[in-house]
Amino acid sequence: MPVRSGARALHDLAVERGASLVVVGSSHSGRLGRVLPGATAERLLHDSACPVAVAPHGYAERPPRTLGEVGVAWDGGPEADAALALAPTLAVAFGSGLRVVRAFEPPAHTEPEQVAGTPYVTLADDLRAAARAGLDDALAQLSDATQSGGRLVEEEPARALIAQSESLDLLVCGSSGYGPLRAELLGGVTGRVIREAACPIVVVPRGATVDPNGVEAIQARATVAT
Repeated sequence: MPVRSGARALHDLAVERGASLVVVGSSHSGRLGRVLPGATAERLLHDSACPVAVAPHGYAERPPRTLGEVGVAWDGGPEADAALALAPTLAVAFGSGLRVVRAFEPPAHTEPEQVAGTPYVTLADDLRAAARAGLDDALAQLSDATQSGGRLVEEEPARALIAQSESLDLLVCGSSGYGPLRAELLGGVTGRVIREAACPIVVVPRGATVDPNGVEAIQARATVAT
């Protein structure tokens, strides 16, 4: 029988058991308190049929605590919508609040003062208003059972989400918008966030479905464990 890698074994087991979530730890070579996927986690994130959670280095040594607030990174894209579909289920299952984070980076203010005939200030204001309206629409989609709030952050998205992770207990992100269906490509914003976040990260593959009953089972096991 051929020897399977750790990532392949976890992948196959998740498919066999119909797992709702796979949880892995960070590399021991990463900074203490930060997420840095090791080789197994990296491979799993590239080939997972269900969401994958990665805990920061040293997370197991932290005092036990409840999840006070779950965050979700949302930018209006389909990958972000997948994350937004999962995050409220996790928040309700754990009795946590939900913070929907919309990172908005205004266009660089460089000469000329007009972009395609539109004054820079007007363009920036219009984009800011569109980001706020999108965030409000996302919040309106959430059920009344979710204790939610929105946060519009004017900063480069990866930096904004990494900073938000300092005050969150869990951050849910969508996968990259490139690559084959369900592939987790750790480039771009998600790749930077997952390597530097201060709280556990859940990455949601495109095309994956999440069974709410499976999430509730995870919550029940976590309650027993603590």
